[in-house]
Amino acid sequence: TTFDAKDYNNNATSNYNEAIPLTYNEAKVGCITGNFNSSLVNMFFVNGTKNILSLSYSEVGVINIQMQETLGLEFALVDASDTADTQRFITPYDQNWSYTPDHFILTGSHFDNNATGFTYLSSDLNMSANLNLTIIAQNLNNITTQNYNSACYSKTTSYGLSYTPLVLSPSTSLSRINYLEANTSISGNLLINNAWTIASIPNTIFSTDNNGTGKLNIKVNFDRNETKTINPFNFTARDINITDFDGIQGGIDLNQSTTFYYGRAHAPDYRFAGNSGTAMMYYEVYAKDLNLSQRQAFGITGNQGVDSVNWYQNALHVNTSGVTNPSSATITIGAQTNATTSSVVLTHTPPHVGKVNLGSSPWLVYYPTNFTVEFYSSGSWAGAGFVKEGQPNATDTNTTVGEHIHKTAPIKANRRITW
Repeated sequence: TTFDAKDYNNNATSNYNEAIPLTYNEAKVGCITGNFNSSLVNMFFVNGTKNILSLSYSEVGVINIQMQETLGLEFALVDASDTADTQRFITPYDQNWSYTPDHFILTGSHFDNNATGFTYLSSDLNMSANLNLTIIAQNLNNITTQNYNSACYSKTTSYGLSYTPLVLSPSTSLSRINYLEANTSISGNLLINNAWTIASIPNTIFSTDNNGTGKLNIKVNFDRNETKTINPFNFTARDINITDFDGIQGGIDLNQSTTFYYGRAHAPDYRFAGNSGTAMMYYEVYAKDLNLSQRQAFGITGNQGVDSVNWYQNALHVNTSGVTNPSSATITIGAQTNATTSSVVLTHTPPHVGKVNLGSSPWLVYYPTNFTVEFYSSGSWAGAGFVKEGQPNATDTNTTVGEHIHKTAPIKANRRITW
């Protein structure tokens, strides 16, 4: 950086060997004035020139720089009696210098499942994996620039996000990645395995504090279809790149994965002897043609579904991962518990057959969305069969060969097969 004290011909003034005071201040009220790496309090000129080999500033901002001769110590003091001040003094220097960050870092960023070990596939982004980005503006010396905040000098930013290409089974069950940036409500979607960019995020993500740090919370999921199952898969975030309005850049190879399950809430049909019974509802994961070790690699360790193949109970499920809220037009729904499985007490006077709607969270809907419940009771007798004619009054104590009577019916109901 070179300063010149110029003469009337616009050249450095020969024999101008003076110490000139310099002052600098942040131009915007409320923003921090940083520090230069060299002392600029007194700028000593030699033959009208001051050279500073390396000059850097610790902050971002607009700095007002002022430099002028001191009255009574000016170079042309000898002409004070016969020359106007405007002609004798070197023209003062009064300029604004602008500083931007040197780069961004994304240290502390992470890609998290919705629950421990997994995220359910969902078109509703209330169930989603969370890509949390921490963006820090720094100067050339890797020191955070505190003025890079929304009250001072932060700018809009844009992002390029890359990920490991997805291989899905079956490949036609999903087609798009959906996302929502929760702090700005900016949302969008893209075709799977296409380039992912998020443009023009407002500078408000850097808030108004003086820490030079912005936050993004990008909720990520896919276009789940309630009728199209898909095997579990990992989604790996790789290079995350940022560029602000001034062209300042930064990035990170995150290389972190989340695991996505196609899940459902499910209950088999039930038959209860009497007027009440407890129905179990299961949270299950689809995993077709995966052997034990392959399922375990995805964290699927539960038993196979109670009445279906390719479905396995999700041992990682918790209440925050989704629930059932059963209802019925005819059956009374009692106390319910929710955990890895859900249970509910059902009541109705027998005989009765009715349906219970699962009422599950949207990402756990898979048809059918209800199950059938039958209540039955035993009668006081089951009838009699006669092999020998002429014995209409046979009893338990007076039974002829070939006759049988039970006055008390068995509890278990008979099921009829028609040939």
